Amino acid sequence: MESLATEILLQIFSDDALMSCDLASCARTCRRFSETAPHCKIKHTFRIVPTHIGSEADTHGALKLVRRLLEAPEIGERFQHIEVRWTDPLSPSEDSPPEQTWSWTVEENKKIEEICTRWNIVDNLPTISTPRNAEDLLPLLFCLTPRLESFAHHNTPWTNPSSPRGPVNPSWFYAALRRSPLLPGLANIKTLLFSGYMGRKGLRGMFLSDVALLPGLESMEIRDSNASPPQLRMTSGDGAVKVTSSLKHLKIINCSFIDREYRDLACDITSLESLCIEGCSAEDPARVMGFFLQSSGKTLTRDRISITVATTNVV
Repeated sequence: MESLATEILLQIFSDDALMSCDLASCARTCRRFSETAPHCKIKHTFRIVPTHIGSEADTHGALKLVRRLLEAPEIGERFQHIEVRWTDPLSPSEDSPPEQTWSWTVEENKKIEEICTRWNIVDNLPTISTPRNAEDLLPLLFCLTPRLESFAHHNTPWTNPSSPRGPVNPSWFYAALRRSPLLPGLANIKTLLFSGYMGRKGLRGMFLSDVALLPGLESMEIRDSNASPPQLRMTSGDGAVKVTSSLKHLKIINCSFIDREYRDLACDITSLESLCIEGCSAEDPARVMGFFLQSSGKTLTRDRISITVATTNVV
C-alpha cells in the first residue's frame, strides 16, 4: 500500500459504493489510510423517523452528526452526497417509546442562532433547539454542507407526521425550496433523486416544479410518485420574474402524471438534452414528447427521448 500514489488512494476511497462509515473503517486501518481518508468527499444517509416510532439510534445519530459539523465546519464542506430516508409512520399506541430529549450546549446554541440568522431560518430555531425528530435538523444540515453535489430524497411525506403544527403544513424540505436566500446545501446540487411518497395525497406537484428550478440542477430522476392538486406548475407565471430551469437530463419512472402535468413541468425547462419516461401514464405519450421538444427545441432531439408505457416502447 505504501507504493500507491495518494491520488490513486483518493480515487479508490471516492468510489460511489463507499459511505462515510466505510471511510471511517479505512481510516482506522493504518496511518497512511488515516492521513488520506479525511481528504475524501463524504456520502451520508440521513434517516428520519417520526417521533411516535422514534429510534434513539437514528434520531440521536443525526443530532450527533450535526453537533460534529458545528464543532468542525470544515467536515461539512467535504459532504458531496446526502440521502434522506423517511421511515413509514405508524399510528401512536400506548407502547410507543417516549419522546427523545436532546440539549445543546450554550456554545452550540450560540452557533445555531448565528447560522439561523444568517440564512433567514430563524423561524426554524425553536424546532432545531428542541428537535422532535431528525427532520427538524434538515435546515441546519443544509447550512452546514455548502458543497453538496447530489441529493436523494426517499419516501418523503407531504406533512411531517410528528409536526405539532398539524397536518396541513408541508414537510420542511418542500417549504425550503422557496426560501430566500436559498440554503447553501441546496444552491449547488447538480443531481437529485426523488423517490416514493407517503400517504394518499402523494407528491405535491407545485413543489416538484420548485425542485426543477434549483439553480445548479443538471440531472433529476423522479421514481414511484404521483402528483396531486395543486397540479404541476412552474413558479414563474402570474406576472412573476421569469425563471428557467438549468436541467439537462430528466428521468421520470413509474409516476402517475397526466398529460397536462407533463406539459406544465416542461414549460419552463428549456435546456433539456435527454428525456427518459418509463411507465408513462399519460393518455398520449407522443403528445408528451411534443411538450418537451417544444420547450427544449434548441437542445433536445427525438433520438435523445425514450418514452415507454408498461413494457411497450411507444416512442
